[in-house]
Amino acid sequence: MRSQLQNRATVETFLAMLFASNSSVKVAYAQLQIAQSPYDANGIQTADAVVVFELKHLSELKQF
Repeated sequence: MRSQLQNRATVETFLAMLFASNSSVKVAYAQLQIAQSPYDANGIQTADAVVVFELKHLSELKQF
């Protein structure tokens, strides 16, 4: 029983992290699109870095 509760908690934690990361990627991508019109070079670079960071984080979740 305890093992089942731990497994369930692990799955719920993973799903929460997955959905949070997915939302972060969406927000970062939206910021990237906004920075393109009107053209904002610094905004594009910053948003691009955030997108890359969030995609790496999402990729790391595959190892979980």
